[in-house]
Amino acid sequence: MGDLFSYLIIGIVILFQIYSYFSGNTKKFPKLHTGGLILGYSFVIPYILRMSPDWTSYSMQLFVTILIIILDWFSFHEDKSRFSEEELCLFGNCRDNARITGHLAHIADAVSLGLIIVPFIPDFKLKVAAIVGLISYTLVGMKVIEDYTKDGSVSDLRGLSEVEKCKRSRIMRDSWRGAINDIITVLGILIAWQSFFSCDSGACAAADFPFNQLSKLWEDLKVPSETKLLFLVNVAKVLVLDIGLTIVPTFTNYVNTHAQHGSITSEDYGLPSCFSN
Repeated sequence: MGDLFSYLIIGIVILFQIYSYFSGNTKKFPKLHTGGLILGYSFVIPYILRMSPDWTSYSMQLFVTILIIILDWFSFHEDKSRFSEEELCLFGNCRDNARITGHLAHIADAVSLGLIIVPFIPDFKLKVAAIVGLISYTLVGMKVIEDYTKDGSVSDLRGLSEVEKCKRSRIMRDSWRGAINDIITVLGILIAWQSFFSCDSGACAAADFPFNQLSKLWEDLKVPSETKLLFLVNVAKVLVLDIGLTIVPTFTNYVNTHAQHGSITSEDYGLPSCFSN
């Protein structure tokens, strides 16, 4: 009966998503589509994990994290707002906003990758090498983001004719950009659940499943730590990886995804219509 219920709710969420795409609701009601996607998969994913325990493994968490990082780069490149000088975005000017949020998302990605990789490397020299590599990756990525969004960059359309602006519109149409961000959003919810999901002590068979899983967020803090460093790593994991990288990215993904689906049009951004095609 439990598996039947799991299949039922998974099917309902997937059908909702498919219907939303083919009916055009992603463009007509982008906020409703994105909100429904987040709520639906937030509820469905623990049932998927209960049916496929291997999806909570360390290797799977690492794979999903790396996949999110790769897709985040696509999302940044395809972000229409980075071409806009309008004061519509969270930090005001949209091109400046793309720079700031791009840096923040990139740093968050690097931190989440570091928290997954570094604590589990036994050799000290390899651990140091991994940290140096992550810092180097972070700095190089920040340079790329800065070069894409600074004054005079490819995203700076000021002073250009409409024809010249359209030549720089090398981004996907709204529906494809929105679909990429849908995938990123769902993967973000998956990695959040993976970080604390557990079927230990019959938790997956309990009557209050999946809500009983939320108490596992702070379980690591209850385990006696051998060193102060290990305790601090556990605190960082709970605050940053489990809680911080659950709530903050989910909200930012909601804002970004419904915008990519077209809730903010090219005209709103002060861009030619070629940016929508």
